Amino acid sequence: MARPPLRKAVRKTVAKHAAPVSTKARTEVKAKPGKAPRQLKGVALEKALKLARVSHDTFTQYATPAPALRGLEIDKGLAQGLTEALRPRKLARAFSATRFADLLAHSLTADGVGFALQINRDGKPIAARANGYARSVADGGVRWDSDTRMHIASVSKFFSAVGLVKLLYKKGISFDRKVRDFLPSYWTIGPKAYFLTFHNILSHEHGLWTVDCAYADVKREIANAPSAIGEGNHYANSNYALMRILIPIINGDLQRDVDYGKAIGFGISNDTAWDALTRKHFNDYMQENVWRPSGVSFASLKSTTALWNLPPFSGMKSYTDAAIGYGYPPVSTGTHGVDISSDLTIYAGAVGWHVSCNEILQVADKVRRRGGIISNRTLNQMFRLGYGFFGTHRNGNTAIHYHDGIWAASDVGETAYLGFIDSRYEFAVLNNHERDIKVRSLGLLRDRVHAIYDESMK
Repeated sequence: MARPPLRKAVRKTVAKHAAPVSTKARTEVKAKPGKAPRQLKGVALEKALKLARVSHDTFTQYATPAPALRGLEIDKGLAQGLTEALRPRKLARAFSATRFADLLAHSLTADGVGFALQINRDGKPIAARANGYARSVADGGVRWDSDTRMHIASVSKFFSAVGLVKLLYKKGISFDRKVRDFLPSYWTIGPKAYFLTFHNILSHEHGLWTVDCAYADVKREIANAPSAIGEGNHYANSNYALMRILIPIINGDLQRDVDYGKAIGFGISNDTAWDALTRKHFNDYMQENVWRPSGVSFASLKSTTALWNLPPFSGMKSYTDAAIGYGYPPVSTGTHGVDISSDLTIYAGAVGWHVSCNEILQVADKVRRRGGIISNRTLNQMFRLGYGFFGTHRNGNTAIHYHDGIWAASDVGETAYLGFIDSRYEFAVLNNHERDIKVRSLGLLRDRVHAIYDESMK
């Protein structure tokens, strides 16, 4: 695999982005309207559609509207700073995966919520704990284990970062390159987006601002975000939602100056066509370059509720028994849950993947030890620059580089966590109950995980 000039650029990148470009310098740039897309005919049209692999199936699968969910909250509470303050502590013991797993499982069981957790050392499972129902008895009676899939919310950002970094390596594109060169040419490029780099969106550093992350949301943000908004570190879903637009263009699946709406015909708007095609090609790229090379065959941006009663799939329990969301207090066996993550291709890049603890850790092991996606050296650069990670929790000389995720709607919730401990350990936690409610708050899952980790080190 060709390596881009990243080693030389690391110090330059960090130094360059340590302080924001002055507001004055940025506001002097006016929004630049997008160019009229090419109207293709004949052989050129046929070639573009073949390259984009356009079909009726693309639009039946990917041209769906945003889900109408009551009280949808995307990563509530995650935009409060990217890295925790360093709190040195004197360690009384070395890390014990068994002790940590037992303490965390006991704590989560006491909450009365359903969960699964798994800890790997050197890529091999050494501790796994689970409790409660992924689906209540009323919904099929599925107990949690490490192979139970659930929507992992913003933990998806780690995988988006891996996919994008791999592609930048392959194409020899620097992290300091402006993303405007890889956006649809008909988009209007505003003053913020004019300066936006791959480093900005990967690190949330001087990047975009909004939590909204559908195609129309990101397009609007690129056009309208003023340069004075979002300076400094600010966690935003729109940074990673932009990746599902960028990856298909960088990878050569889509041509940025083509009006695919008119090329396809049937009255489809250019926005609708680009939305559907970028969903499809982002999913295809991630399957081919991240999930399958790691041995994960059924990662999906959609839940499997629709497959539940279909004869061809009814026997595929590991696929169709994915967890769904429940409220709190703990559900009774007759309580029905809510599928709050049915089709999240619309938010791909920022959230959306449905996978298990075991599958999350298969990718973690692949990128950390086995190569073929990114190297361990590259992963360490991602740790240092914050690419694909929400923050770092430190305890004495040890550190957990992590990302967590929250997905909540209709008074039910799903939460997830992925952590890398030093050089040998990775762990994942999935929990399918709302943790923050009026009668009682269980607190953020990441805060619980870190408190238990600290306790296990005493």
